[in-house]
Amino acid sequence: MADKEKVVVSRDSMRSKIFSGANKHRKSKIIDFMGEDVEVRQPTVKQVQELAKEARKEDSDAVLLSIMEYCYVPGTEDKVFDAADKDQLLGLPVGEWLNNLNQAIEEMTGVDVRAAEKNLGETA
Repeated sequence: MADKEKVVVSRDSMRSKIFSGANKHRKSKIIDFMGEDVEVRQPTVKQVQELAKEARKEDSDAVLLSIMEYCYVPGTEDKVFDAADKDQLLGLPVGEWLNNLNQAIEEMTGVDVRAAEKNLGETA
């Protein structure tokens, strides 16, 4: 058997492929959020970074931030919630909707949300 030749790829070629429009497409999933269809979108690196920063705070609103940042009106660029909804969101009873949200995020990112929250809590 002949050895396979190693193909050398240039930095510019790699960067061009990584930053192409095809790689900027975010996955999404429609979930049931208390009887309403909500589109959960795959977070960007920036959103994950902001969430991680928030999660390290003593009075963290990380769960709240994930609800506000990742939930969209299906098929639009409109987020369902914003900062003005904070008190109402905090007053919602925890239920299947939160499990649906966590599961959608896990499927799109490959991150175990519960384990990540636990790890952040231990390192804070």
